Amino acid sequence: MQSRWDHRAMMTSREVQGPDETPGSPAGAGTDDAYPSGASDRGVTGITVGHMSQSSVQDEPAAPPAAPPRRRRPRTAGPAPRSTRMPVAERRQALLDAATTVIARDGVRAASTRAIVREAGMSLASFHYAFESHTELMRHVIERVLVDEVHSVTEVLSGAAELTAGPVTLPELLGAALDAFVAAVEADPAREQAILELHQYALREPELADLVRAEYAAYDEAAAGVLAAAAAATGTRWTRPVDELARYVVTLTDGLTTSWLSFRDPERIAAARTYAVAGILQFSEPDPDAAPGPDA
Repeated sequence: MQSRWDHRAMMTSREVQGPDETPGSPAGAGTDDAYPSGASDRGVTGITVGHMSQSSVQDEPAAPPAAPPRRRRPRTAGPAPRSTRMPVAERRQALLDAATTVIARDGVRAASTRAIVREAGMSLASFHYAFESHTELMRHVIERVLVDEVHSVTEVLSGAAELTAGPVTLPELLGAALDAFVAAVEADPAREQAILELHQYALREPELADLVRAEYAAYDEAAAGVLAAAAAATGTRWTRPVDELARYVVTLTDGLTTSWLSFRDPERIAAARTYAVAGILQFSEPDPDAAPGPDA
């Protein structure tokens, strides 16, 4: 019995015969033109028929064609990203402005880091060049908003006397101050609502709760100044310590703000304002030591 390798060797010897050869004829007979001398040797060069290996007989698979080199697109000149051009101070200011806008429009819960950088037109990575964390950003937002609010309230209350021409009574002066305060709330309710949300957010964050207490301390100071000035301008005095009354006044203004934001009802807020003035007046009396006015 022939082995598998002998059979392959016989087939190989047939494959190297020319087209005019017949089995048994001398190799190369009648094939001088088609097969020059040594052609059959070149056909099986280096292969011993009796010792052929399987790998030498089988055709090796062709190597896949090499992929053409990738052509890189030329880099076109264009504006650099906004965050790479902006100094850190400007970037911080832009993020604070964006955060304030998002909070006023959509509320504190919507003011995520991604929402803020999207509003500012920056990348998320650029945020961390300006602030270490979202909490740090929110602290700066609350500080800025509350400072502005305290300044606004102080201006409104302190300038209320200018709204009334000529000599004024204590009820008129207090009423003018509260009317000016309510008018400021009515003018921008979204801002006032955002401030209330920031209060609640800060109170839930241990790192931020001190900001609300500092804000109310500033409110108390502003209200105490207005009460002292109102008493001096009208020849009256307070029967309770001014610091206590100032906290009472601030509590009344909080109620007026919440009432307007909840109902947007001018008649309701006007009635509440009247009762607030009456509540403050109950702690006043004429000052016997006050200098007499020009009409006395």
